[in-house]
Amino acid sequence: MNHKIIFAESNPEFDLEYAKEYHSGKETPENSKYIWKETFEIKNVKAYEVLKKETISVRLGFDGEKSLADYMIPNMRVIRLTFEDGSNEECAVSERILGKTMIFNNRGTITHYLIISTEEKFTKIGALIYLSLIELDSIRNS
Repeated sequence: MNHKIIFAESNPEFDLEYAKEYHSGKETPENSKYIWKETFEIKNVKAYEVLKKETISVRLGFDGEKSLADYMIPNMRVIRLTFEDGSNEECAVSERILGKTMIFNNRGTITHYLIISTEEKFTKIGALIYLSLIELDSIRNS
């Protein structure tokens, strides 16, 4: 089974009424739904599960630390993919910054949208994890 994971940040200035009236409801470069969007295509997925308010382990180093440490990060929305070889991969977004999610199945490809919708600042950790900077500071100071 194939999966697409789409991370995006919603554009608070997107005007749906304008899009409906002048562009058949579609976004345009001047009126886009998302500030940015990043897509990952993942093949050979045997199974997946979506977990809410999950705690994940992330290896981090802070402020020039020479060594990395594992930190437990609570309150994450996680998509856990299990591959045909038995290995796993996790994609995650802080519940604190997550606006909405959608899942579609289109011709054998399952597409997951994880839409970040917040005024709060966030950061990307690795390729597949987005974390609120407030939560990251809390981890750093603990």
